[in-house]
Amino acid sequence: MGGGRSLAVVPHRRDLAGVLAYWAAFFALVLFLLGLGAGIGAWKRRRGMRRVIGLIGGVLFAIGAGSFAGTGAVSLYEMPGDVEWPVGNSAQIIRLADGRQLAFHEPSGRIQLYDASGHFSRGWSIVGGGLFEARLIDAETLEIWASRGAKRFLLNPDGVLTDAGTYAPQSYEDFHGEGQKGSLPTPWPLMVLTHPMIAWAFGFGGLLMLGLSDPKKRKAWYRRKTDAPDLT
Repeated sequence: MGGGRSLAVVPHRRDLAGVLAYWAAFFALVLFLLGLGAGIGAWKRRRGMRRVIGLIGGVLFAIGAGSFAGTGAVSLYEMPGDVEWPVGNSAQIIRLADGRQLAFHEPSGRIQLYDASGHFSRGWSIVGGGLFEARLIDAETLEIWASRGAKRFLLNPDGVLTDAGTYAPQSYEDFHGEGQKGSLPTPWPLMVLTHPMIAWAFGFGGLLMLGLSDPKKRKAWYRRKTDAPDLT
């Protein structure tokens, strides 16, 4: 199997993408620690079920917010080829003639190769490419269009980049990818990393639970609602 290389959509801005990735990773760590701190603080200060609700809420917020920012960091970072990112449901899976599958995961900017049994082989990154679609030109050539920068790539199914250019003056909407939607086996604790909306739901649910665990905040919210002028 070929060694391959990652696809840098904007090569001259690779250093900037790396800096942004490190800041996003730092932000993810800060949010994770804040959520854990809030949960532990609720456990120490509350009583009864409120402390349980607050602790769970803090943990959910930590997982959701950290995963949301962490996925953004990964989309800007050139991950090693032997590291698998959780895919879950993929909007585009292309099956090769030998039974291998190429799964495309836009939130992380990853293309990942799986064998016929669904086991991960390796992956490649489209750094900062935004949305992207792909199709097979022939058995040995995969064509990829990235929405950001109007970039076009050609590579073989093992991930070796053979050509890079632009699809201008055509637009991204002119490209019609192939393949179909599908899912890949993903441990349920990692599903929060497969899509930003799942991470957002975790974080928002955690915030709600933290609010419910604090009677002062709940009473203040109720007072604001009841004291609001009736404009009808």
